[in-house]
Amino acid sequence: DVIKGYKAIVNVKKTGLPIRAFILVKTNVDTCKKFLDFSNGHGAILSCHRITGDAD
Repeated sequence: DVIKGYKAIVNVKKTGLPIRAFILVKTNVDTCKKFLDFSNGHGAILSCHRITGDAD
């Protein structure tokens, strides 16, 4: 493959359309640290929250 991928880096403030998404990520003892490392190193992820109970 010559082109492996691409991405658009959007200045959300200039669009006038704020974007906020809540995404359910299920982790376990083995994957929680990997997820935290990923999310802490990713500039687009502003915060993560832990919840208990059903997510509906």
